[in-house]
Amino acid sequence: MRIATLSAVALAFTAAVAPRAGGAQVARTAAPAPRPVAELRFLLEPGRPRAGTQTTVAVSARDAEGKRTDAKVSVDCDFGELGEVTRVAEGLYQVTLGVPKMLPGHRSILLLARAGGISVEAVVPVAPGAPATLKLDAAPAVLADGEALVPLEVALLDAFGNAADDVPHASAGRGAVSPAEPIARGHWVIVYRPQRAVEGGEDVIAIAAGPLRREHRIRLDARARWIALAPWSGAARDGRGTALALGGAISGWRRTASGQLGVILDLAWWRHDERTALQAPSGTLSLEAGRSYLPLTASLAFARRVGSRGSATLAAGAGVSRVASAQDLSGQPAVSEAGFAPVLGVTAGLGLRGWRGSPYLELRGLWIGDAGLETLSGSTRALLLTVGYQLDAR
Repeated sequence: MRIATLSAVALAFTAAVAPRAGGAQVARTAAPAPRPVAELRFLLEPGRPRAGTQTTVAVSARDAEGKRTDAKVSVDCDFGELGEVTRVAEGLYQVTLGVPKMLPGHRSILLLARAGGISVEAVVPVAPGAPATLKLDAAPAVLADGEALVPLEVALLDAFGNAADDVPHASAGRGAVSPAEPIARGHWVIVYRPQRAVEGGEDVIAIAAGPLRREHRIRLDARARWIALAPWSGAARDGRGTALALGGAISGWRRTASGQLGVILDLAWWRHDERTALQAPSGTLSLEAGRSYLPLTASLAFARRVGSRGSATLAAGAGVSRVASAQDLSGQPAVSEAGFAPVLGVTAGLGLRGWRGSPYLELRGLWIGDAGLETLSGSTRALLLTVGYQLDAR
């Protein structure tokens, strides 16, 4: 504890004799003694002084009428270094307070001023210096399944080892980061959630606080196995023309050293409707015919990464298709029938990695055998151009 004092000069009544013109003499009287102190006030500079710096503290002494008056003022503190108390003006004193480099746990300094039996206290809040050291503790790798959470513990210290007050901020290229949450003074936790990744890779998490910046490279491990759902639509062209095609697929994938191997179960549907005018002895007849295909195929697929976000897929498989045919001739009973036929197919596709999956474009060729129908004979070759979204389900 350092105590600083100043004694006001006691001015007693004195008389002095000085010559006046003509030999006369006059008596000069000194200023009266200081009035008793009734109140002390601290005058503090705004803001919080930082560790290892100095600040000026002022004390005013006032009498019972609220007027400033000189007094014997002393100032002491519970922590830090005080200079000598100096008189600035009547009833106004100042002292220099040195803030230690290592701060107390409560981050404040208690001041006590005394004069003439009067005392007053003041609390000076203090602050650490700017962050000079950033320490980071985080896992080196994470499973990039879109659900894993990685805590990053950040510690900020000033040049003297005090816990800094600055709040760190983080950013990541292939994932999301939460705002920093305090866990202790100068210690923070930031939570990183990587995006779902089909291919393994790396992400860079940047942490910034004040003038400091640090990067943490984290390895992203992709899932070894997963299931995907893929609704799609497009156009189907066969010997009867072009029609709207709809469908969907469910697939299971396994990662290998060279790419991904998958099994795809795909269901497609399209339909053709035709109307033909026929000439008959009785006049013109209208023939309405409808044909629909519902192929279900199981394929083996291989996918490989193209660039940073793209992928290319090749698949080949076989299955069965329901083939339905209906004819309605004017004035005649309608005829409808359905059967099943074998299917062979090959597919080539391109995808672009997006949110929890990939939008894709596919070109598919199908051969559908003869279903043995009276109104529809022979095999069918179809070419499908489709777009869809493969959503990683789990």
